[in-house]
Amino acid sequence: MRVVYLNPSGEIGGAEASLLTLITALRRERSEFEPHVIATAAGALLKRCAELSIPCQVLDLPTGLQRIGDAPTRRGLSSMTASSLGMLGSATPLAHYLRGLATALKRAKPDLLHS
Repeated sequence: MRVVYLNPSGEIGGAEASLLTLITALRRERSEFEPHVIATAAGALLKRCAELSIPCQVLDLPTGLQRIGDAPTRRGLSSMTASSLGMLGSATPLAHYLRGLATALKRAKPDLLHS
């Protein structure tokens, strides 16, 4: 089974450490298991994946998209309005990112996408 793990960071935190443990265990127990990690930034996670011979790649998430959901309120605007304006300004980078993601998934041909 081919599984693509889409990770929102290139660094190793608790979730990423668990992911690496899971992948290592599944590879040991299931010979048909084929993991692939896609991270939104370069970092220790992809370095460790490479050390473990886990196929991996970076699909950079544009800065504007990284901040969606974390948008501070602007003077006189509600947090909902500020967040909506932030998303509106991210439409073009989002379309570009989604095209890149679609291409990466077509190449990986996963049976399952885990995010």
